[in-house]
Amino acid sequence: MRRAFVMIGLMTVVFLATWGGPTLVSATQTCTATCSGGSTLTCTVATGTCSSASGTVTCCGQTHDCVAINAYNACRSNCTTEYNLCRSRCTVRDPCLSDCNDAQHACWTDCGPRPVTSFSC
Repeated sequence: MRRAFVMIGLMTVVFLATWGGPTLVSATQTCTATCSGGSTLTCTVATGTCSSASGTVTCCGQTHDCVAINAYNACRSNCTTEYNLCRSRCTVRDPCLSDCNDAQHACWTDCGPRPVTSFSC
C-alpha cells in the first residue's frame, strides 16, 4: 500500500512538472492616447504608474504629448501632397518623375526622424 502511495505521489509530481505548474507572471500596465493624426502614444510600465488623457500619456511622472508626432505626420502628409501635385504636372515621364521622387525624398528628410511614441520606465 505504501508503494502505491509513493508511486501516485511520483506520478503526480511528474504530471505537474510536465503539464506546467504555477508560472511567474509580471504585472504590466499599459496606457495609450490617440493623437489627432491617428498615431498612438503608448506607455508600458512593469513598476511605476502611467495614465492617459486627451492627447497625452504620463509615464512614471513624465508627460508626453502628441505635438511632435502630429507635426511629423503633417510634414509627411504635405510631402505626399506636393509629390502628387508634382506628378500631375509631368507631361514627359523622365526626368520629371525622377525629379518628383527626389523632391519627395528631400522633403521626407526635412521632416526628420519619426518621433518616439512608445515609452516606458
